[in-house]
Amino acid sequence: MYTRLTPAVSVLAATALSATGIMMGVGPAAAATHLDRTITFDCSLYGQHVPVSVHATGDLPDSVPVNQPVGTITLTATVQIPGAAVTVARQAGAATARAVVETGTSAVIGTHEVNGGPDHLVGSPAPLPTAGPVTLTATDTGAGPSMDTTGTAVVHLFDTVIVTIVAQNADSTQNDGASDQTQCQLTPPDTDTTLATLPITPRT
Repeated sequence: MYTRLTPAVSVLAATALSATGIMMGVGPAAAATHLDRTITFDCSLYGQHVPVSVHATGDLPDSVPVNQPVGTITLTATVQIPGAAVTVARQAGAATARAVVETGTSAVIGTHEVNGGPDHLVGSPAPLPTAGPVTLTATDTGAGPSMDTTGTAVVHLFDTVIVTIVAQNADSTQNDGASDQTQCQLTPPDTDTTLATLPITPRT
């Protein structure tokens, strides 16, 4: 069985404040901004290099009142399992596998930071090929962070994710010996994880 990590350790880790980002419209005539950003991570599963990408989408308003979510965000993770890793899982008896990805978003004003969702991405079981790679996806939609102070908020994706491959036998019972989990890092490491920048206004 592969070493397992504790998801809470890095799920609470959030990226540092970045001064750059996707600027939202300003002024009363500004339209909502469509969020469409993909951020990539480097992972190791079954002793193999596994690329993971997280695609963030959503229609965010041009400004948000204090204590309201910055908008509804959908995160979709794509986990590209190479053939050598599939072979390891197959040899341990796995017939299918699904991905579970722990991540999250944060909003920062100055030194003040608030975390939000979506944070628990779940995929459906996919059959493992007898040979060759397989691509697994996991997705979740939820409210972004709710900032409790006014100012200009920078919204980020967490700079680490935890990926768990949940393997199952042919009878759909879970196969812990063929499952694996890892904490993934940004690639490149200095990637700007900004998703949006928008003003947080007083509640009226």
